[in-house]
Amino acid sequence: MSSDKTNPLNQILYGPPGTGKTYSTINKALEIIFEGADSEDEQRNKYDFSGKVEKYFSYKDAVLPSNNTRRKDLNTIFKHYTTLKQIEFITFHQSYGYEEFIEGIKADTSENGEITYEKEDGIFKNISDMAKLNYNNSKKDSKQFSKEKDLKKRIDEFLDACLEEKEEFEKARGGKFTIENFVKKNIIIDSEDSQRQIKLDIETLYKLLEKNIDFKNVTELREEVYGDGKPRQNPSYYFPIIKKFREIKSEEPKKIEVEKLKNYVLIIDEINRGNISKIFGELITLIEDNKRFGNDEAVEITLPYSKDKFSVPKNLYIIGTMNTADRSIALMDTALRRRFEFVEMMPDLKAVNDIKVGNIKIDELLKTINERIEYLYDRDHTIGHAYFMSLKNINTEKEKFEELDNIFRKKIIPLLQEYFYDDWGKIQIVLGDHNKQINEDTDKEYDKFIQSAKVVEKDILGFDYEDIEDRTKQYRVNPESFTKETYLRLCKKL
Repeated sequence: MSSDKTNPLNQILYGPPGTGKTYSTINKALEIIFEGADSEDEQRNKYDFSGKVEKYFSYKDAVLPSNNTRRKDLNTIFKHYTTLKQIEFITFHQSYGYEEFIEGIKADTSENGEITYEKEDGIFKNISDMAKLNYNNSKKDSKQFSKEKDLKKRIDEFLDACLEEKEEFEKARGGKFTIENFVKKNIIIDSEDSQRQIKLDIETLYKLLEKNIDFKNVTELREEVYGDGKPRQNPSYYFPIIKKFREIKSEEPKKIEVEKLKNYVLIIDEINRGNISKIFGELITLIEDNKRFGNDEAVEITLPYSKDKFSVPKNLYIIGTMNTADRSIALMDTALRRRFEFVEMMPDLKAVNDIKVGNIKIDELLKTINERIEYLYDRDHTIGHAYFMSLKNINTEKEKFEELDNIFRKKIIPLLQEYFYDDWGKIQIVLGDHNKQINEDTDKEYDKFIQSAKVVEKDILGFDYEDIEDRTKQYRVNPESFTKETYLRLCKKL
């Protein structure tokens, strides 16, 4: 893999709503995945998920600037890598915590109703472990790698055969058990002398067998696993499995090609909506570029629940998205902000410059609205071009105008209400309705998106109420005003 990285390890795409932040994460993630490719040929790998040869396409073909029809192909490649667990996508929210992100303790109820507590890895730890394993494997020589891969393959085949044939194992101190199933990273044991479900960590079994120690008794095994010979239940189940596996004649390891270094990507949508200190915990240090596993100044910590040693490898990339208009949350954690590069994504008029609804030019419409919002509020609360992209897929003018109507009624106006806290006077200014307020007595209802009517207190209450002003206004969205002329007037700032 090239050492000249064009993508930062940690980046956040930020901007107002509707600017394509989440949409762009697919392109960004695939750029990172293919940045890790070792050759031009690998970057042009052909994908054929349809089974038809003529449907072949490559990542490079899909992202060509002239290729506007390849978004579907990019989504297909993206889903392919999420299936391989090389890309993971999550969304932060205010109840999301360390337990879901790194690791936690999960209660589990066995068939006999007994509650047990098991350590469960979170999404960040899982993808970090996968990336670190790939990084380590890519650094091994072919002989060492072949031996390890072949051993794991033989262990898996052995366990599968034991499960299928209901192979019985005899415990050292009496009693029999069988391998009942596999759940996540655990071997589930069915033991005749146990009233609860027994789980054995398959990674521990791999490590014990990789060391090639011929254990003579359970005490030796306890010494190897725990550093002492104290009685514990699980080694009494590991021991007969290891013993039986040792009895199988091993063939010479087959030559396996060394694993290539790959990039992994974690996408965190709405990263600023989560409680960063609560979610990241001590990992806030580990994600720094120079603290990553594989660098000279790498940092490794001990996790609180499992007591496992943990570090974040340098082939794991983090992409976050942040909506700058979201004022329901506190400012982003300063410690996290310092560790990310920020990529601003603002409304892109070029993305809609070829969209017209009759004589209504959407780029002019969007430009006018955003200029007014920025003047009255700020640039972080402008409206993104993505709100209007659905118009590109509509052919007839009638359907286009209906869709534009729908966008304004159900998306733009409710968003403006949220921005200006129901200050309808400012909403009228944004939509161009203010131009008729100079002479409201002769104003016609259908001339405005937002109709404002003068209300006389006595006409409503039947008397003069001294705590209320004598004259006020009432506002409502005027369904009759959504005409082509109204949109044109907004575009031309008349």
